[in-house]
Amino acid sequence: MMGRSPLMPSIRYITAMALPVCLLLGSLSADYRAVVGWGENDFGQRNEQSILSGHHLISAGYKHSLALRSDGTVDAWGWGAFGQTSVPVGLTDVVAIECGSYSSFALTSEGDLVAWGLPYTDQAAAIASLGATIAIAAGDLHAVAVKSDGTVVVWGDNGSNQRDIPVGLNGVTNVSAVGNFTLALKDDQTVVAWGSNTNGETSVPTGLTDVVQIAAGGSHALALKSDGTIVAWGANTFGQIDVPSNIGPVTQVAAGLNHSLALKPDGTLVAWGSNSEQQSDVPQGLVSIGQVTAGGDFSIALIELNTNCIVGDVTGDGTVNIDDHIALGAQLGICDGDINRDGAVDVSDFSLFLVSFGSTCDAPVRTAVASALKAAHQPSAGTATHRRGS
Repeated sequence: MMGRSPLMPSIRYITAMALPVCLLLGSLSADYRAVVGWGENDFGQRNEQSILSGHHLISAGYKHSLALRSDGTVDAWGWGAFGQTSVPVGLTDVVAIECGSYSSFALTSEGDLVAWGLPYTDQAAAIASLGATIAIAAGDLHAVAVKSDGTVVVWGDNGSNQRDIPVGLNGVTNVSAVGNFTLALKDDQTVVAWGSNTNGETSVPTGLTDVVQIAAGGSHALALKSDGTIVAWGANTFGQIDVPSNIGPVTQVAAGLNHSLALKPDGTLVAWGSNSEQQSDVPQGLVSIGQVTAGGDFSIALIELNTNCIVGDVTGDGTVNIDDHIALGAQLGICDGDINRDGAVDVSDFSLFLVSFGSTCDAPVRTAVASALKAAHQPSAGTATHRRGS
């Protein structure tokens, strides 16, 4: 579900203590969101490169990511060998996005579906036949669209029966696909699955009802029920369906290749399953999460920030650090420095500033921010691409 669209702020520069300071001023929304990622990053798939933009919906694929801006345009970054990060020029009025393994999709406000990246078998004809579309999901080599009448259209590979839609399927409100199978959520809150069943991923538990959200993983599946509980099935090689017993109620689930994520009502996140690339190591201090998505071996969250807390080298000691963060709030009276709203002003707040807003400052501040980031994070391997439709 799309989050509320934040107000678009303006950027202005001021000088404090004769040193450059980068501030975000203007009409600010309390739930302004920024992208934070962790886990595998060999192609920069978890690192959004254009942060100050008002993202309010994210999607993660095998090794690339998409983000929808509040102005209806799309950002893409990560692995782009098949053109999956090359957002079509002029793409606007987008309301939903979806990453496949090697392709990307966007749904417009008019119900039109736009695709780029590796074209799946029979894709052009399938998209032309859709008419008004309300949902889209994509796996490795197949895609599924939900039409406004509740029926579905599938195109692409059929080596694992991905295109064999169950006879009489209707009343579909949403779909989720990863790998070689598909989950469909119906308007009666039941789940239907088809495609590969090598690990029991399409064997929906008998009697499963009251489902409000579905998430397909590499070979496992998650269903979120209306009471906030999670039902999981399929492969469990890495414990990806071993839902923590003390997790409590949740509001959203996401499934990666071999890991699972659950968002709690307090904006915190729980992760389990494979941790081969630290995709299940939720960053310390990460709270106020609005949405989460899981890629192949990485995770991305949209966090709601107190955007008045933007700092440079306020204290004049030659470095950008948490002392500047606290000093700026005190000097200008604009905030208490608690970006992540956990009740304390500490290094986790400053880390979120660096990750989320470091690129918005002028050259001297960017240099300091880069030094701080380098000390805190290992540089990524591989190369990254980042393109935005215009």
